[in-house]
Formats: sequence, C-alpha cells, structure tokens
Amino acid sequence: MPKKILVIGGPTASGKTEIAYRLAQKLKTENISADSRQIYRELKIGVARPPDEYLSHVPHHFIASHSIHEPLSAGRFASECRMKIETLLNKYDTLILVGGTGFYIKSVFNRLGDYPLKSVQTREYYNEIRLKQGTEYLLQMLKEKSKLWFDVTDKKNPARIQRALEIVHEYPDAVPDENLPEYDFNAKIYYFLILPPKEKLHQNIRHRVLQMAQSGLKEEAIMLKQYKHLPVLKTVGYREWFENDGKSDEEILGLIEKNTRRYAKRQITWFMNQWTNKFIISHTSVESAVNEIFSVLE
Repeated sequence: MPKKILVIGGPTASGKTEIAYRLAQKLKTENISADSRQIYRELKIGVARPPDEYLSHVPHHFIASHSIHEPLSAGRFASECRMKIETLLNKYDTLILVGGTGFYIKSVFNRLGDYPLKSVQTREYYNEIRLKQGTEYLLQMLKEKSKLWFDVTDKKNPARIQRALEIVHEYPDAVPDENLPEYDFNAKIYYFLILPPKEKLHQNIRHRVLQMAQSGLKEEAIMLKQYKHLPVLKTVGYREWFENDGKSDEEILGLIEKNTRRYAKRQITWFMNQWTNKFIISHTSVESAVNEIFSVLE
C-alpha cells in the first residue's frame, strides 16, 4: 500500500487544527503545520496557536520553531518541510499537513523554488517605492519587468508582488517553477478543504476573537508593537491594535472580527481556485468531519 499525505486546508476558524489533531490521534501519526504565522515563537494568542494539550499529545512540526527576526520565505519553508516529510514518511504510513497558508502548502508540492535575498538594499528600494507609489505601481513595474512572474504572482498580495520584483531584480534569469512536475514524495496525496457553512464559520470567528481577547491578545500586541514594522506583524489581530487611532477595545475587536472574515473569504477563494482535486468537508462538527475524511480514505 502506498504511503499517504493528508493535506488539511481551509479558512481560519474552520476547525482544521482540531480535525487534524483528532486524525493524528486515530492514525497514530504526526502533524506538520503550514501556517505562515504560527511558525513564529514570538506569536501565540493572535495566531491561534494549537493548545498545549494538542502539542503535548501529538507532535506538531513548524509551530513556534522560528523567529520573527529571521522570517521564513515560502521557498525555504518548502525546503525544510520536504525534508521533514521525507523523514517522517520513513516512520509512518500516513502523515498530516495542516494549515491555512495556501501558498506555503503549494510551495511544498509545486517546486516554486527559493531565491534568498542577496542585499537588504534591494528590499529597502522596493519598500520605499511601495510606501510612496503604492501597490498598484509595484504591480505595473512587475508587469513591465517580467510578464512571466506577473502572471503567476498573487495580484492581491502586496508582499508577494514586492517579493517577485526583488527576485526579478536580483535573479534576472530566474523563472517561476510552477510548470515543473510536482515534488514526488512517493505517496498518495489527499487534499481536504475544511469548509463549514458560512454562518457557522462566522460564529467560529466571533468566538475565537472573544477567546483571544480573554486570553490577553491586547497585552500580546502591546508587547509586540516595537516590531510592528516587520512584515510578519502586518497580520490581522495585531495590526488593528497598532493602528487603533483612539478606538475603544470593543471597536478594535469588532474590526479584528471584520478583517478576519475578509481574510477567511480570501482563503476560501484561493483554495477553491487552486485545489482542483479536493474533497470538500462541509462539516457541522469535528467528529462528522473526521468520519467523512476516513470514509474517503477507505
């Protein structure tokens, strides 16, 4: 029987973390996180890191494993994640990759490649243009410099647009590797999109924001405010506190809830468009979702 990799993706607050945890318990395996924010040890409450109970009972990789001061590109994540997957597949028949950062997941399987930044001056140059001229100007620059990179870059993601320009600037001959065959793990890949009903998802988001507030989100944000210039901190749940403009705590939490819903909508659009061979799990409970996934695997 071939080895299996279960890819559990979906919008924030969809329940994918708990579903992956329950699956790992039943399958007696380990989880690999594909979340571009949970990977940083300085961020906890605002990124909804898995509970300590989960982490103590099921090994989770790429949770609080890196620092915000050494940000991880999708390419470098892919390289490190592939090595981890290869190692764990020697030990387990089934492995779970779970997260809401679709681009990170895509980079693991689609050979996007990694182009490390050669000079901080390059980043400063495009940062300045972005601040003065705006994202649309950067997008036009990218289109003029490289139609190839323009076509494959997420045009609604300012960070991706700037990163593409940096790559084109420093690696004139670089080409996106999207047309290369998928990375071969010698395993069968299952893509599961966790997509609860809209009303349920919004209810989960509201509950999560309130839970974060009770757990000390405001205090965590204040502690991290000195690093607000870092791209990693331009994140829903933190930036609202950094840019509060005299708003009350209730108003800020309301804004976080609103922005989280918007982010979840973008995530859903990405997964629906990018995952052509997915199984959609429209669950009403974690147990029903786990059972549905097992029915696919049988």
